[in-house]
Amino acid sequence: MFPTKTLRHLRSAASEVSVMEEKMYGVVLWTDAADKKAVIWCEDHGNLAYYCEAEPTVHTGAGLGAGDLIAFDMTEERDVRTAQNLRRVNASYAPTLARKLNAVQPKQELSGNVIPFGRRVHQ
Repeated sequence: MFPTKTLRHLRSAASEVSVMEEKMYGVVLWTDAADKKAVIWCEDHGNLAYYCEAEPTVHTGAGLGAGDLIAFDMTEERDVRTAQNLRRVNASYAPTLARKLNAVQPKQELSGNVIPFGRRVHQ
């Protein structure tokens, strides 16, 4: 049996966990057809959402592909987003999005009094 103090701490910690649910649109960045998993870039540009089909059913539609625009129910708990009830809105909506996002260079961190200047364009 847990001491009363430990039980209060566990209840307090459980009540601090907030779960957010909402409808969302997103673009599929990556899929694994064999495992029925996907990574989704959300319309709000927040954290990526992860999808894993628990059990295949006879009602499962055609597999998702990278670049598909989908609507889904999103649950966020402890900064991890999961997607459920995926519905394809437009196949191949943004087929090169994952490649374009991968090509973006991260911002350089500057220190001290360094002022970044853009590239000069010579005419």
